[in-house]
Amino acid sequence: MKKDKEYPATHSMSTAWYMVDDEGNVGIMEYEDNGPVPYGLEECLFANDLLFGYDDGVKDFVNINLTDEQIKAFLKNPCSPFEFNWYGNCIVKIDTTKTERFLKLSAYKGKKNISCHCISKKMGVYLIDAWDCVKDYSKQVIEGVLKIMLDENIILEVYEFEDIDSFYDLVEFKYDYPYYLYSQPYNPELLQRRVFVPKNPVKITQIPKHFREKIHRIKGCFKDLETMQIAQRYQCKFYGWESSYIIDGVIYELITLEDGNKGYVKTDILAYPFKDYCPDAKQSSCNEYCLDRLYEVNNKRIYNNNPTVLILCSYYSDFYEKINVLNSKACIIEYSEFVPCLYIPKNKDLKVKDYLDEISRRAKPYLEKMIEYMNPYVIVSDNDYFEVLKQTYGISNGEIEINNNIYPIYNIDDINEYKEEIIQLANQEYRGIYYPMVISQEEMQELEKENIAIKIKD
Repeated sequence: MKKDKEYPATHSMSTAWYMVDDEGNVGIMEYEDNGPVPYGLEECLFANDLLFGYDDGVKDFVNINLTDEQIKAFLKNPCSPFEFNWYGNCIVKIDTTKTERFLKLSAYKGKKNISCHCISKKMGVYLIDAWDCVKDYSKQVIEGVLKIMLDENIILEVYEFEDIDSFYDLVEFKYDYPYYLYSQPYNPELLQRRVFVPKNPVKITQIPKHFREKIHRIKGCFKDLETMQIAQRYQCKFYGWESSYIIDGVIYELITLEDGNKGYVKTDILAYPFKDYCPDAKQSSCNEYCLDRLYEVNNKRIYNNNPTVLILCSYYSDFYEKINVLNSKACIIEYSEFVPCLYIPKNKDLKVKDYLDEISRRAKPYLEKMIEYMNPYVIVSDNDYFEVLKQTYGISNGEIEINNNIYPIYNIDDINEYKEEIIQLANQEYRGIYYPMVISQEEMQELEKENIAIKIKD
């Protein structure tokens, strides 16, 4: 559905995602503005956005193959399309004899159009957004594609489903949703809580096969998990409200665990301050960060706790656009275990050759530290940093030697061509340095006494 509209009851920092338990039941987790979120998830998605499928804004909409019984649970309190006064986001039932006409009108991309996703073609049930077709809600002034549909009696009934976003304190639901629903309160110290148990839950087999591997798997059964701590199950990004430590580039935050005790969970790896490896650190009197902001501590995106692929991406070359491109390439996101990124901002005062010389010199010890930590099976680089690597190490026959080890290396523009090779390499066992997901408070105190763990926040 359209994501550039401000619908009522939306929340700027909510994040929702699918998960599946050992019995194959699908659940939806949603956080309201705060709390740990697994790395790699799209933010600003709401639970409503996932009820009928997933739209990442890059590929086609991923439909959930709901059964007739699951769909009928939503279709309550039908309203006449001429009496309905809210077309921002609703479910409609159409005359199935006019399906072809409906779909043709839905495909119109001009002004006063609608967006449409199929829930059940057989039943004639669709999720539509006709926000642009209502000129005046108070006077029921309908325009554009929606007006044509109403004039031709294509839409028979309209159903408004309740807003289930940020539902932590919601006591009752109007409908029998086909998902286990979990919610995280604003305070990240509190555990996620199950707020709804479905009568007829969606199964993982109802989700398209190519999308199943992207769904977070939860050990145990949702029916037995009244509370959960996702941060001890998956590596998450969040800013803890209490103390945190760093152990050789690994950051741990204190949080409440599923057993009710508090412990430290791993939230970040490869968090090495560049100043410790920069040849100019002493003469520049660098403190926590480099004075020229060449690198910062949080310099990548983590997708998994077991990295097998290292992505090197130059910051000045529109980092976020490149990440969106990588998200659309299954051989990187779906099959590889881990995708960190290296930020390299452009120094506009340097000529290109001098710039490469400087980056090569400064980045070399830092990059080698990351390689030493994760010992990846594959390195993928964007075009700009690929030139840095060629100049610094040399690349021959698709391989590069770093730390006396040889690694296959691919240019980002070539990863589709070499997709099968990358998949085969990425699916091997993690072989880098390992640190536990959870460390108890007592263990962390001992590590601090041994100067292995360094407190970075009280």
